[in-house]
Amino acid sequence: MKIVTNILVDDITKSNTKTTTDNNNNISIQVDNGLIPTTQPSSSTTPGHNKSPVNGMVAKLVALPEHIPAFGLFSALFGVTMFSLASLIVKLLTELHSIEILVFRCVIQFVPYFILTVHKKHPFFGIVGHRLDLGLRCLSGTISMITLYMAYRLMPLTDASTIYLSSPLFVTIFAYILLKEKVTIVQALTGILTIVGVFIISKPVFLFGETNDDSNAVDIYPNRMTGIILSITGAVTSGYSLINLRKLRSTPVPVIVMWYSMVTVVIGSVLLPFIDRWILPYGLTTWLLLLAIGIAGVFNQLFLTLALKYESAGPISVTRSFNIVLSFIWEVTIFYEPVEWTSIAGAGLISSCVVIIALNKCYQENPEKFQKFYGRLLLCCKPQYRSESDSIVDTISESIDKQTNN
Repeated sequence: MKIVTNILVDDITKSNTKTTTDNNNNISIQVDNGLIPTTQPSSSTTPGHNKSPVNGMVAKLVALPEHIPAFGLFSALFGVTMFSLASLIVKLLTELHSIEILVFRCVIQFVPYFILTVHKKHPFFGIVGHRLDLGLRCLSGTISMITLYMAYRLMPLTDASTIYLSSPLFVTIFAYILLKEKVTIVQALTGILTIVGVFIISKPVFLFGETNDDSNAVDIYPNRMTGIILSITGAVTSGYSLINLRKLRSTPVPVIVMWYSMVTVVIGSVLLPFIDRWILPYGLTTWLLLLAIGIAGVFNQLFLTLALKYESAGPISVTRSFNIVLSFIWEVTIFYEPVEWTSIAGAGLISSCVVIIALNKCYQENPEKFQKFYGRLLLCCKPQYRSESDSIVDTISESIDKQTNN
């Protein structure tokens, strides 16, 4: 008799195992964290019933996350890449106002999540008791994205992305004020370093003075300081939006994304006539880029949801720093803009603070999960560990076969 086992190797190597058999002759393995059932088809199953190509393909897709080490982290990296591609498109579509681009993105993003909400029969107006939180999340998220998209046009892409990445600092502040959470020493120190990083990027005259080396930057971005203020506003409202998301854990993700997209479309459509910048897009390239930014928005939400399903929020936050790396790549390879030392220093300081905050939070929430996170990274980087783990699984499977045959 051949038994197929799906076992978490970390649990096996750290705990004692034993086998049990239920009334249906299904074998389970007892480990520290509970029973992991391992079944085989009964003799009454029709031969070839589960061998159709469609069923096999679906089974492989469902089991895919279990066979890829750090699947949640890879999903988060894909989500960050989609977000960065959207910011690149905002810089490329100079003929359209950034708010109009955001409106088109959210129109495309709204459609699949509206269909998903209706199909899954989710509560259309959100969970009772959390509708105010849903509205505040949509409003703050809309303000955050509008200010960020406008900042992309007024300053280097890397600087805007880096300042926006400082939102964990404001999450800590809002959590202290609104949720009465205590501020740790790590949060205080990283908060101070984040502020220093923002100052380095903004290069205030009273600290750096005026130099001739900055003449090209001033010519390219004459409204740089306005962009910095917009980026900081985006970071603040993003932090407040994340606080509201904490209260919406029981609200389905499609409902949140659907209403956020709808609110953004409404507010953006109201603002554009007042600034007299509503322009009908023209040309195949423009329409394709607008379609691409909408698709990027959909996949950004999809990969982020998958990431949070298979990984905790702490390690996921670390991957946000990858957006800064991509921004540097876009600036150098596509826009041919010079990268200043202040941008590199500020980006390194802020991204390091984000990584420290995320890892510290992950360790505080669940030390065991924190160590498993590093274990998965070792599995990903060192294939020999996988072979040792597979041998453990094979040994346990053989012992189950012997006990069953006896």
